[in-house]
Amino acid sequence: MQISQPVHLAAFRRDPLRIVIDIDGVDLSSVPVRYAVGLYPDIDPAFRSLTLGPTTVPGGDGVRLVSVTYRDGLASSRFEIIASKGLIAALPKAAEPGDDFALAHELGVDALPIADGLTPVETTLFTGTLTIKGSIND
Repeated sequence: MQISQPVHLAAFRRDPLRIVIDIDGVDLSSVPVRYAVGLYPDIDPAFRSLTLGPTTVPGGDGVRLVSVTYRDGLASSRFEIIASKGLIAALPKAAEPGDDFALAHELGVDALPIADGLTPVETTLFTGTLTIKGSIND
């Protein structure tokens, strides 16, 4: 269920962030999913620069389950993660204007589906680097 390779992405400070990602192997339709950005991997909740929770609003800030599909009996959950321009602009910046700034990001859940409900187990679905591209205007 976890994406085994790190997910490295880039964003521009003056643009909204939009990520579409598939998590194969499990139907996550009943599970609250969170997206977090921070300075370091294994992001301690106290040190997160940005945390987005579940949303059902298309185009709204948060993590939205787009679909769950099945192929040969195997579920795949597709998520859309959106953070507005204002949220991205508020993330930490590089010391020098124009320099890129790398942050850690992760998608996680606080419970996993089982046959008769949810098991409270914190699980990270993916981790990686979110690079905020530098701008001379920063």
